[in-house]
This record gives sequence, C-alpha cells and structure tokens, in this order.
Amino acid sequence: MTTTTAFDALSTLCALAALTAFTKETTVSVYSGKDGKCCCGCAGTHRYNSRLVATGSANRGYEVTADEINDAEVTRVLRAIAEGDVSGLEFGDNHVARVVNGRLFVAYLAD
Repeated sequence: MTTTTAFDALSTLCALAALTAFTKETTVSVYSGKDGKCCCGCAGTHRYNSRLVATGSANRGYEVTADEINDAEVTRVLRAIAEGDVSGLEFGDNHVARVVNGRLFVAYLAD
C-alpha cells in the first residue's frame, strides 16, 4: 500500500466517522438550495427538526415557526448528503454539505 493510498483510506474513514454525527436525532436544521448562491434562504429553504426547535430558535436568535418545521425534509436532506462518495462532502464546524445536480444540501448540528 502506498502512502497516498493509505492517506486516502484514512481520510475516507475520518469523513465517514464525522458523517455519523449527523442523524435525525442530532441534526437541528437543514438547507436545500441552488448551488453557488448564498444560504440566507433567497435561493432555497431552511427546515427544522421538530425535536430540536428550541435549539434551532436559540441558534439563530429568534423563534422557529411552525411552517419551518419539516421532519421529512430533514430526512431527505440527510439522505442526499449521505449518498455518494465521501470526497463530495464538505465539513464545517457544525455542518456538513454536498452538492447534487446543482443543488446544495447542508445539515447543521447545534452550535
């Protein structure tokens, strides 16, 4: 095994381990929108986990409303992120993202 192959394997394992933190129980909110645009909501939507509404409200600084809560969308975005090669994942401090067919999917944990 070459050093590059070993590094790639280790990198893949680390990405998969980090991805396991993002579940329906731990993901506060998700975003789905057009890739290349900002994530403010002008080119997509933010949806919140019904179990973590208080956390979502605290994270953003104002109340999450009933029309923003959608557990099915949380599940759909998590599935879109989990599918495919780990090389397509982008990790941040409290989020993971993936672009699929020109659409950006992001899942957020609590701050």
